[in-house]
Amino acid sequence: MILLVSGNYGTLNNYAEMYNVAILDNLGTLNNVGRLDNYTTLDNHATVNNYGTLNNNDLLFNYSTLNNVGTLNNKAWIDNDGMINNAGTFVIAIGALLTNGTNIYGTGTYTQSMGATVVDGVFSSVTPIQINGGTLSGSGVIQGDVMMGGTMAPGDSPGVLTIQGNYTQLTGGTFFAELAGLTPGTQYDQLVVSGLASLDGTLDVVLLNGFVVRVGDSFVLMTFGSENGQFSTLDLPSLPGYERWLLSYNANDLTLSVAGTPTPEPGGLLLLG
Repeated sequence: MILLVSGNYGTLNNYAEMYNVAILDNLGTLNNVGRLDNYTTLDNHATVNNYGTLNNNDLLFNYSTLNNVGTLNNKAWIDNDGMINNAGTFVIAIGALLTNGTNIYGTGTYTQSMGATVVDGVFSSVTPIQINGGTLSGSGVIQGDVMMGGTMAPGDSPGVLTIQGNYTQLTGGTFFAELAGLTPGTQYDQLVVSGLASLDGTLDVVLLNGFVVRVGDSFVLMTFGSENGQFSTLDLPSLPGYERWLLSYNANDLTLSVAGTPTPEPGGLLLLG
């Protein structure tokens, strides 16, 4: 189905393929179960439910409610002044933009209950981005604050995700980092936070591709303007008996390093004997 100029005031169900090549104004309910490709302008003033695949290749304006439980690929610009609820896979591609803004219709919000949000482009938000479950990943830029109750997994295995705002990890949140070498961005994950990083929950670190850490290795997992709090749970890879992990909460970074086990003093040896 190819839509040239149309308006939906009732219920429009797409079970196959639909291509919008002009203007589609939705003032009712649009249910996409198949594939919907937007090549020009899609204006949503009511409800869009995506259960299949929605590819935005140009302009999508959401003034009301957009529910995604399928796959939504944003390859251009989505301007959100309503509510986006994600429980599927929401991808902001390289060069693409998602904005949570404010106008006469309201203020944009983004809430994820499960699934995944991948930010490889730019996600700009005037309201805190709520990740209550699932994962947030990518190697792009988030302009705004992030509330993390799910899993923060910076990068694209691996990579660097930048937050130009504050990052708050809640008790149920997890920071997941992959280590495959000593270079941030290309060999291990890093989160860059310009503002305040408030930490709680779990730090989960894994080694990739057979990488073996050595005494003296150091990984700056996070940088920030300032920091408070600490992870309540550490899930770190096992090390040989003569090595141990050190986690340092510094003024402007969080660093994980590998140290050797201290040698007991002679008196201690006698005492242990």
